[in-house]
Amino acid sequence: MCCFSIYGQQNGKVYIDSLKGKSYEYFLEKLQVDEQDENSIVLSNAYLKKAKSEKNWKQMMNAYKIILHQAPKRQRIFYADSMIVASRRTKENDLIGSAYLTKGIVYYDLQDFNNALDNYLIADEFIATTTDEYLKYKAKYNIAQIKYYLGFYDEAALLFQENIRYFKSEDDIPYLTSLHALGLCYNRLGKYELCSATNDKGIKEATELEYYDAIPRFVNSEGINQYFKKNYAVSIAKLNESLPTFIKSKDSAGETVTYFYLGKNYWALNQTEKAIQYFIKVDEAFIEKNYTYPDLRESFEILIDHYKSKNDHPNQLKYIDQLLLADKYLNSNYKYLSGRIHKEYDTKKLIEAKDEIEELLRFEKKQNIFFIILISILIGWLGYMIYKARENKRKFRKLMERKTQQSKPTAEIKLKNTGNLNINPDVIASVLKHLDKFEASEKFLAKDITLPKLAKMFDSNIVYVSKIISHSRQKKSTDYVNDLKID
Repeated sequence: MCCFSIYGQQNGKVYIDSLKGKSYEYFLEKLQVDEQDENSIVLSNAYLKKAKSEKNWKQMMNAYKIILHQAPKRQRIFYADSMIVASRRTKENDLIGSAYLTKGIVYYDLQDFNNALDNYLIADEFIATTTDEYLKYKAKYNIAQIKYYLGFYDEAALLFQENIRYFKSEDDIPYLTSLHALGLCYNRLGKYELCSATNDKGIKEATELEYYDAIPRFVNSEGINQYFKKNYAVSIAKLNESLPTFIKSKDSAGETVTYFYLGKNYWALNQTEKAIQYFIKVDEAFIEKNYTYPDLRESFEILIDHYKSKNDHPNQLKYIDQLLLADKYLNSNYKYLSGRIHKEYDTKKLIEAKDEIEELLRFEKKQNIFFIILISILIGWLGYMIYKARENKRKFRKLMERKTQQSKPTAEIKLKNTGNLNINPDVIASVLKHLDKFEASEKFLAKDITLPKLAKMFDSNIVYVSKIISHSRQKKSTDYVNDLKID
């Protein structure tokens, strides 16, 4: 146990040594407040210390129960065990039964339903020998709740009916919760009209008792029931009406089940994409809150088939892995019920599909790498060819510029010796000028360049053009054109 300061009280804080001599009534009165603060922890530890020092086993059990509610979930089981040890020392069956009942509730809160049921049954054995009727029906309620979660709906319904008859005149909250649970059992048993009647009665009773917080749960139950009646629009409206209550109260189980049935409704209405978003929320609840239930398993199967139909192998593989994890969880916590549900994918089939997709993804990865390399090579080759083409063009232009510059003085020289051509000098000058333009503009690259075409282009005749090309370029007209193209 932690050590505390020796001082009495400072700044409103309570210290353990200031509580010496206080009565059990004092501690119980102070600890009635629901707030879990530093003072309540000090008070509960002082309460336990007093009970231990006096070997008062009944008060020690009460102290452990108070500390249990202050502790983190995973540590509560140790305090429940201490409660049982202390209660057995009292030799009072109602206290022993109550301690086992508390331990069962701790296991239930941890979703360990098999251990919860074991402890509830032990509690029932001790409580059955007492005259405490309230405690007897409290045990029956918890046993019925576990039987519902494990799939024994007929047995659970009978126990809830007993609780309804007893609690109707004893306690409003257990009465309404038993009514709600009975409606769920009727739904599971396919008695949809009885379920609707029970939900209507629950809403009416909660209204008359002014316990309005219970109403959304009956509305939600009826929303689920309407899905099975195939009244999808009504179901969606009721589920959406109740959903904010679960979100506000941080009831992850109620929230997740609501998302599942919203998905089922939209799936039945062929609104696939909308449905898929709700099934993804079911998966997110499993990842973030470690919550799932045998019925919710179907959402993983739907996701697998959906992404399979789209050839989305990574997402298909993702939800196969999630379903394998969900099955491991369900087989651990719902051994009886998980064996009864219809499974589109069993473990063997899932592993085979997983191996097949992983092999396909490995092949696709190799294929992608090959295509990336091939495309890189093609891009590199194309880039090189573009570069070479531009470089060749640049070199050719320079060559033509040099040839043009060299041809001008040659032409001038040739002009001086053109007397023997018997052609008017003005005609010769005009044809030479056309030749320079012909070369500079690369018109020689056109197809089927012939001497008649050149004569026409130069506004002259075949004889003159042939003689001038032969004289000025030292080539026949056909060789002249071909050599330009080759260059």
